[in-house]
Amino acid sequence: MTNSSPGNLKICSRCILPETFPGIRFDDSGVCNHCHREEKALQKSSEKKASYRNRLDNLINDIKGKPPVYDAVMAYSGGKDSSYTLKIL
Repeated sequence: MTNSSPGNLKICSRCILPETFPGIRFDDSGVCNHCHREEKALQKSSEKKASYRNRLDNLINDIKGKPPVYDAVMAYSGGKDSSYTLKIL
């Protein structure tokens, strides 16, 4: 069901994009094609995140306990804060 605003302008029931937005289409629930595309992208992103997390965990397990004696990972951006933190470590 597509929401209506003054003048019977159809809008997406999820993101409120109007029917005048270029290339927009609505399903029977009133949800636009842009929301459906974003939903699919978020699902793929979640799957990628899990895959990357698994790879990181495997890498950490391979390195953990081996020389040198430090078992730490530090994010280093090259900025003042991370440079100072790296220096004091």
